[in-house]
Amino acid sequence: MAPRGGPIAGGTVVTVVGTGLSTVTIVHFGTARAIPVLRTATYLRVRAPAHVAGTVLVTVTSPSGTSASTSVATYTYAARPTITKVSPAVGSRAGGTLITLTGTNFVGISSVKFGGVAGTIVRVSSTMKAMIVRTPRHAPGVVAVTVAGYGGTSASVPAARYSYR
Repeated sequence: MAPRGGPIAGGTVVTVVGTGLSTVTIVHFGTARAIPVLRTATYLRVRAPAHVAGTVLVTVTSPSGTSASTSVATYTYAARPTITKVSPAVGSRAGGTLITLTGTNFVGISSVKFGGVAGTIVRVSSTMKAMIVRTPRHAPGVVAVTVAGYGGTSASVPAARYSYR
């Protein structure tokens, strides 16, 4: 199944791979129902419904029954990530500085950007409220720092700025 997560508002197109999927009529994300938008014998596509934050089991139902619930078929809903602190907030334009981003909803983080330039994610805390990132090379100046994950992309806010010198 891919992707493995998305925003609480739903709407992400999810591909489920398996066998006997051409007759699937309903897909459940936890208790929320979704109708497949494309079905073949080996995969189906469905738009994830809205759901509260958290990880849910995904099951498919066809005339022959409902799939077994397994940890392989899970989907994680997340709220939009926020950055509340960048530390240190100043570093070399050559990049390579290890910084800590503090915030919320760092779930399924796939990228971090400094003024649109990709940094390197080193580690995300198990609490999903902090992450260590290596800064990329960048021209001198103050740039917005954003992260993207299951809940979408963080907003550009004054607390999420980094100064290259």
